[in-house]
Amino acid sequence: MLDLLNHLDLEISINEDGKEFSLKDCGSGIQSLVAIAIYRYLADISWYILKNSVLGNIRAMHSSE
Repeated sequence: MLDLLNHLDLEISINEDGKEFSLKDCGSGIQSLVAIAIYRYLADISWYILKNSVLGNIRAMHSSE
């Protein structure tokens, strides 16, 4: 997963009260929180995909019997 993230070219901006800020211009604390949020989001997506593909395959096997 880390190797994949090293190859992504993401630009994240923050919009607050109509003002837009680049994440590059934010402090290291905000940057760390955003990194944690991205990893959590990716983990949630991975779990959702795994759960649905595994359970979907199990349900399909049982319904065909």
